[in-house]
Amino acid sequence: ETLYMIRDKLIKPIRAENYAIATIHRPSNIDIAENLEEILKALVDLSKQWKILIPTHPRSRQIITEALARLNFTFGFMKKEKYKKR
Repeated sequence: ETLYMIRDKLIKPIRAENYAIATIHRPSNIDIAENLEEILKALVDLSKQWKILIPTHPRSRQIITEALARLNFTFGFMKKEKYKKR
């Protein structure tokens, strides 16, 4: 329930095309299985209305992938892009 109350702080809409970005890479979100599973359940729920983008580091991606498998959910991941220097 708490996660649903704070989800607007976790999910930030980008453009007006029903996309949302979730930055969940903090250790307290990724390293504690119960926290990660609750976040992922909320994202699956939100994905019914939004296209969810989750930028990740390789370590986070592996942990998220394993948690998704335990929950029997799937998400696609984007290829990591390098930052462009200005």
